[in-house]
Amino acid sequence: MGISIMRDELPKERVASAVALMSATLGIGSALGLPLSGLIYESLGWEAIFWLSTVVSVLLIIAVLLVVPESELRAKGRFDFFGAALLSVALTALLLAISKGDNWGWSSEPVILFFITAVVFWAAWVPYELRVSQPMVDLRTSSRRPVLLTNLASLLVGFSMYASMLATTQQLQLPEISGFGFGLAVTVAGLCMAPSGLAMVAFAPISAALTKRFGAKTTLIVGAAVLAGAYIARVFLTGEVWMIILGATTVSIGTAIAYAAMPTLIMRAVPMDSTRCFARWELRRRARPLPRSSPPLLPSTAPLRCPH
Repeated sequence: MGISIMRDELPKERVASAVALMSATLGIGSALGLPLSGLIYESLGWEAIFWLSTVVSVLLIIAVLLVVPESELRAKGRFDFFGAALLSVALTALLLAISKGDNWGWSSEPVILFFITAVVFWAAWVPYELRVSQPMVDLRTSSRRPVLLTNLASLLVGFSMYASMLATTQQLQLPEISGFGFGLAVTVAGLCMAPSGLAMVAFAPISAALTKRFGAKTTLIVGAAVLAGAYIARVFLTGEVWMIILGATTVSIGTAIAYAAMPTLIMRAVPMDSTRCFARWELRRRARPLPRSSPPLLPSTAPLRCPH
């Protein structure tokens, strides 16, 4: 939504750099949030992380109301409450089934029931969104080739980012007896992840310059190439902590470059008055990294399963 406001309020020549800077705020949150969440976890317990996040969210709402300028552009229409309800139930059921399947058993009744619920509500949501005059998600716009491919790229880049983040925090915290861990404390592991966040901030202006000079498509390709190279390097660089940090930081650099290009690709493919599709995409993209400040540090507190 913030990027949508930028598109409305800023001069055209400043949009690319502003979008890249906003994308870099993910890195700022990561650089500060990961070590801070580790300290809070060790001092007050994991529950305090979520309570603090709730307080910060309330403060952010107040800050948005007081500081963020109101866009003068208005789109006619109303909010699709029924479509939102269908989508919420479908997503909740699907995520519960996936996240709890390993604990409850993939063939257990609750997991199967959640999967069935997700399928039923998805099947009801899609035709409803295609039929309603003012859908929550404009599926026709989303199916346009530039929008669809950019969404797919966003999904894959997000997967790559999370895979690296989760693997890195696990590897840093697992006991050395596991054969591939380093036995670091939660707070130390968080500090080791800080360079990844700082790298995203540092590469924001570089991403903007690449987009301005070579175009958003080329910038996205460069980001994906950096990601691929980082993962190949991580296969071989595993013996020292600094190698793990270097690999994770390189993944973040590729992520920053790729994510900085995606909003520009979407904005060029979506008409000025069709803000729903872009807002949905941006909200989903922003929502994926929300948990990155804390949960990645917590899984390593689970019982260790070492291969025999």
